[in-house]
Amino acid sequence: MTFDIKAEIGLIGTGRMGRPIAECLLKAGRRLAVFDRDLLATSALASSQCSICPSAADVANKAPIVLACVPSIEAFDDCTLGNDGLVHGSAIRVYVHLGTTGPRNVIRIAEQLSARGIATLDAPISGGMGRAAAGTLSSMISGSGDAIDRASEAIRLYSSSLTVVGDAPGAAQIAKLINNMLSAANLAAAIEGLIVASKANVDISALTEVLLRSTGGSYAFETKIVEQVLTRQFNFGGALRIIRKDMEAWREMIEDFGLACPIGSEVHKTYMRAMEQLDPDDDMTSIAKYYETLEGVAIPKVTIQRGKS
Repeated sequence: MTFDIKAEIGLIGTGRMGRPIAECLLKAGRRLAVFDRDLLATSALASSQCSICPSAADVANKAPIVLACVPSIEAFDDCTLGNDGLVHGSAIRVYVHLGTTGPRNVIRIAEQLSARGIATLDAPISGGMGRAAAGTLSSMISGSGDAIDRASEAIRLYSSSLTVVGDAPGAAQIAKLINNMLSAANLAAAIEGLIVASKANVDISALTEVLLRSTGGSYAFETKIVEQVLTRQFNFGGALRIIRKDMEAWREMIEDFGLACPIGSEVHKTYMRAMEQLDPDDDMTSIAKYYETLEGVAIPKVTIQRGKS
């Protein structure tokens, strides 16, 4: 079963990631019903193609498929199960959970929505604001075959990669938390390498070229380090408070599984220590500033010309 291309798509949350997703859906010619507690976040989207709703429940009264992209576990609980949550909607048939909240949270939401005849598709996204704007996010999804059939066409409007990782909500959260832990670890480890090189007066441009061509490179290095840390822009598009949420969900998950995961645990501790000194609203790449203060070493500003031989 595929979705009705004439039906509205609901979207709760039109912030850093939600707004570019909304714009992708609108560019594809879809009609939207949106809600965000911040009226400024939705005002620019208002048009004959996009209706601004007063609550999540009102979105769910209009749209059979409702996506949610909000910043915290508490916000997800409120927009799904709260007094004005989508659980009270009359049109909704599938709820699509775009956030990274951990398996425990999404399973609990799914169970309560299921009691009201609403299927949950666990569908966290990865790629950052740039890929959201380009409609090339990576989506990992888990849920019933029917929920996937109903919602996958909508998801493909903002995702260039869609991978089914399980047949029940929770599996996609596990995949996303593993992804985010590895990304956070790669970023922190790369910064430590730059600190060592800076202390030893190694040419950072030359080191960067080596790593871009060698086994120590990573997506985090190619994007967050080269484009944000070395340029001193620190504007990848994800706040440290989001990393804190994700790492706390990682810690909760491995505790539920009775696992130690020492490397992931150390990454969690590192980011927690960094956020004691940095503003939680600072960009995630600002963790480089924590390392610079910790070690008393400054990473020099460098612009790397990509594509050079």
